[in-house]
Amino acid sequence: MRSFDDTSGNPWQVAVLDASYGNMLLVFSHAGDLTVRKTVMAAENLRLAEQQLLDMDEAQLRELLAESVPWD
Repeated sequence: MRSFDDTSGNPWQVAVLDASYGNMLLVFSHAGDLTVRKTVMAAENLRLAEQQLLDMDEAQLRELLAESVPWD
């Protein structure tokens, strides 16, 4: 799990969730309310996905947040 601020300075947390068919989900949760968003992340397994998340800088996390969709 990682914490970061969006372009407006709002705090978010992001974590990897094991999905299916070789995909992982990045799940974004806004610290100030119940907003949850998601985006698909291609990775061979959970360990590699978690390492990719750790290797991302905040600019990459902000881009992925902008591309994410609401969790329905």
